[in-house]
Amino acid sequence: FPYTTLFRSGREESGRLLKPAELTRDDRTLKTMGFGHAVSVTPIQMVMAYAAIANGGKLMRPQIVKEWRNSNGDVVEKNKPVELRRVVSEKTAATIRKMLNRVVNSGTAKRVASQKLPDVLFGGKTGTAEKYNHLTRSYDRNSLVASFIGLAPSEDTRYVCLVLVDDPQ
Repeated sequence: FPYTTLFRSGREESGRLLKPAELTRDDRTLKTMGFGHAVSVTPIQMVMAYAAIANGGKLMRPQIVKEWRNSNGDVVEKNKPVELRRVVSEKTAATIRKMLNRVVNSGTAKRVASQKLPDVLFGGKTGTAEKYNHLTRSYDRNSLVASFIGLAPSEDTRYVCLVLVDDPQ
C-alpha cells in the first residue's frame, strides 16, 4: 500500500482497486496483482479486513472508544459493536486463521511466536510493498513499506495489530 500518500490531505485517503478495463493496460498488471501491485489499502482498511477474519467473517464498524466513565469509574455510555456485513463465511475465516497461524509457526513470521507467551497461538502475515511513485507512474524498487499484521490468539482472537515500517534500512 502506498503509505506515503495516505495522509497527504490531512485525512485518511481511500484505497484503490483497478477497474476491469484497467487490468489489461499492460501485460504486467495481472501478473503482479497477486502480490499487491495495483492494489492499495489504508492501514485502517487492512486492520478491518483482518478483524473480519478474526470475527468469523463479519466486518465491523471501527470504533476507538469502548465506553465512557465518570470520575467515580461508573460507565455512563457504552458503544456497542456494529456489524456492517458478512464478507466471508465462518468456514473461510477459520481456514484463513489457520493459514495465518502457519505463517507464524513455520513461515516468514516465525520470530513473532512468543517464548514469553507459549500458550498463545499467534497468526499473521508479513509484507513488503514497493511504493508507487505518482510522478513516474511506476513502482519504486528502492522505496518500500515493510509490514506485519497479526492476530492473537489466532482462535477466539482478542487483538489485531498492524506494524508498518516506512522505508526500512
